[in-house]
Amino acid sequence: MLRRYRDGWGDAVAEAEIMEHVRAHGYPVPRVRSATRAEMVLERLSGPTMLEAVATGLLDPPQVGATLARLLHALHALPPRSHALSP
Repeated sequence: MLRRYRDGWGDAVAEAEIMEHVRAHGYPVPRVRSATRAEMVLERLSGPTMLEAVATGLLDPPQVGATLARLLHALHALPPRSHALSP
């Protein structure tokens, strides 16, 4: 999957580094295949988005809320990148 930043906004390389860090610690993000400043190629994941899952009845709003809360809790429990601690 291609994610492209237009008009100079964003930094795909920095985002890719963070995604690979959290992925290395078991957080569920797609694998980064390549990244430049303006674009990033990600592993394609199959399945519906959360919005599609709610719309089709696969998930209900409380399940989505619980999943998002669990993901946020897991994200905040990850260790920072080592260079993030430097001034």
